[in-house]
Amino acid sequence: MTKFLIIPFFLTCISYSQRISYTLYLNDQCENEIKLAEIYWLEKDSVTYHSFSGEPITVPQFGIYKLIAPELDEEFEINVKENTNSDTLNLPSIKSFVHQLNGSFKKGISESAMRELRLKMSAQYFECGITCNGNKVSKYSNGKIRFIGTFENGFPIGEFKTYYQNGNIKEVSFYEADALIKSLKLYDLNGNLIQQ
Repeated sequence: MTKFLIIPFFLTCISYSQRISYTLYLNDQCENEIKLAEIYWLEKDSVTYHSFSGEPITVPQFGIYKLIAPELDEEFEINVKENTNSDTLNLPSIKSFVHQLNGSFKKGISESAMRELRLKMSAQYFECGITCNGNKVSKYSNGKIRFIGTFENGFPIGEFKTYYQNGNIKEVSFYEADALIKSLKLYDLNGNLIQQ
């Protein structure tokens, strides 16, 4: 009888000891502080492990996982191993915000009302909470360029280029004043033009 009790206890101990915690920290360059990431997840073999409250993620084994961190708008391949069960990544100092996600341009709308609605529905950029003006470059955690452009009152003006995390061009846009987009070219992950 004791043998039958020892075996389940032993298996429980082994399975519990295999649980590994992973924590993601973010370096906030604007606040000059390191904080816990609020939302992130790891994926391996079609299984997703989530953290929605800054808590560590528990994974069943060491190995290579895909890390997705929406606060960074990036994906990483990480190796969770015995001595490495956390990472610290840089938060971008330049962030974009859209004030209004939907709207309607009705027939007969005034030019000023159209301009106001267009601005509310366009991404406005801030660097450490301050409206972007002039030439700006944002980089991914791996050091590659995220975007490069010129800004006026937080809105892109002139040529605005965005890049994939691998460094290849993603989009080339040309903006006129008041967030009016005049042209757009889209590229695939390999940098090949897919839409003009």
